[in-house]
Amino acid sequence: MDERHTLNVQIIENGVVGNWEKRFIIIEGSEIRVKNDRESIMISFSLKLQHIEVLPNFDDECGITVGSEIDGGDVEMSTTSKKLLKLKPLFSPSPIVYVFELKSQSEYDRWVLFIQSSRVQQQTKEEELEYKSSSSSYNEPTTTKTTTGAFYSQKSYSHHEKGWRHTFKKIAQKTGLVLVFLIYTALLAALFGAMWVYYVGPILTIDEMKTTCYVNSSDWGYISKGYYSVDFNVTYKIESGDILNNIMVQYCKGVLCNVGLDAEYPVGSNSTCYYDNKDPDFVYYDIYPMADYRLTITFGLCGSLFGIWIIFLIIL
Repeated sequence: MDERHTLNVQIIENGVVGNWEKRFIIIEGSEIRVKNDRESIMISFSLKLQHIEVLPNFDDECGITVGSEIDGGDVEMSTTSKKLLKLKPLFSPSPIVYVFELKSQSEYDRWVLFIQSSRVQQQTKEEELEYKSSSSSYNEPTTTKTTTGAFYSQKSYSHHEKGWRHTFKKIAQKTGLVLVFLIYTALLAALFGAMWVYYVGPILTIDEMKTTCYVNSSDWGYISKGYYSVDFNVTYKIESGDILNNIMVQYCKGVLCNVGLDAEYPVGSNSTCYYDNKDPDFVYYDIYPMADYRLTITFGLCGSLFGIWIIFLIIL
């Protein structure tokens, strides 16, 4: 039904009855568009036929009984055979009724039939779509729509319910990510603290005591990350006068550094060395290679885990 008409139109909003005004009506597909006149570009309002309800007329509402001078005097009046078509939008935010003055009862019947047909066609399409959707999830019960109002009410409720579920799901996912981030942060801080206190700290807080070590024997070894060691079997005297015999694990860095150490401290030689006054069994020639190695391990491990922490932070 594609038609053009110039009709008298009245708007009743929130119980306030407006004036009759002549308007240019365009009916295309399943929509009614209303303009001030034929040449006007702007649309005053539009109605989707599947979203409107036809209100009943009463015996005293079959014609217009007002004067001929309304809003500029452009409204043509007649009280004999004209019929009023009242259309109410189903989903309007405020109570509103659009009244159209049609020429005859036959034209009124034709409009009502067309509006009802449009609504039935739209409802059939939506039921087909819902049937296709429900067939993919057979465990969900299907419901029969008894009235158009109930159908759109249920559809609106379903739409909002899905929206809220989607929102809650996003909030739960976000909360889960934040919780994982906080746990990861706590574990990373605990790991770094433990390594600093128990792995790096004892080397940096040594109570260094000077003595002389006699080298009984030596052996080479490889640690990791380019660090090597020479295991010296040494004899040395501590401050209390006791003579101790222990294995000194002397760190060094670089290829063949252990060869240099072995040459610097040959078997059968006496050289200045140091021990920890808090732990006299810990003896060394130079503490810095061991301290450097432990710092490298600590910052390398925690640094890589900190990179993952940064990625978490960016995602959040």
